[in-house]
Amino acid sequence: MNGSLLSHPHRKNRLHVLTLDPVLAEDVCARLANDPRTADMERVAPPGREITVPDIDALAKGTVQSRVLILDVRSFALPRLMNAYNRAVGYNRRDFNESCYTALIGDGPPALFATRHSFDVMADQLARFRIDFHAAVFFFDPFGHYPHGDRPGLRLDGRHGLPRGIPKRLAKWFKRDDLSVAEVRRYFRAASTSPARRQATKERRTHKLQKILRQRIAEITPDEGERLLPALSRTGLKVQGEALAVNVYPLFFEDWIAELMQRGRKP
Repeated sequence: MNGSLLSHPHRKNRLHVLTLDPVLAEDVCARLANDPRTADMERVAPPGREITVPDIDALAKGTVQSRVLILDVRSFALPRLMNAYNRAVGYNRRDFNESCYTALIGDGPPALFATRHSFDVMADQLARFRIDFHAAVFFFDPFGHYPHGDRPGLRLDGRHGLPRGIPKRLAKWFKRDDLSVAEVRRYFRAASTSPARRQATKERRTHKLQKILRQRIAEITPDEGERLLPALSRTGLKVQGEALAVNVYPLFFEDWIAELMQRGRKP
């Protein structure tokens, strides 16, 4: 029988992270390793600092043993990874939202934040993600979204040309305007803090990030800011005409992954 038609209900306490971005892979795995609810799970991510498409292809079949798949669907990565993602989805199709769950980390279309309707322009994209990847949760990555106006002059790293610097619209809230995405991700997960202080420091910095994003929302849509604030909550923001909500990475990320892992354990 074709492997894509089989069910694989007896899965391990394991999670797969599929991305070309070593910085994102490191951030996801480190966050889950430092959370007591997910610390004992096995985290499978592509190896090395120069991840290739064949690296992701090689991981696809092994996803049938994982309870959660985390897919990077940001526009810089998605076109190159669709074939690998389609293979992973095919292998797990019969088990999605029963013994296997998908969490997506993505950006938005160029028109995002260009109109007063803001996240509502993502409805078609979210519907496609929900259908194509059987998504249980979608996280918008504010440090991975670059509108067309931000892209000229971007510093790019790696063979896949992933952006190195944070988006211009967010730089003004930091003391340095040349911060890299890697530095920002390490800061908000309190990577350099001692283990004894890490959780408290991370919580404090997460509140700081929420404050920055609230200010950004108020700046974008001063008349509709309150309507968009659920995006910063645990439940996320429902956009017009779509069931899949918009959450914001990394807010409540560990909460969601712990919950999805628990759902995957149920008989």
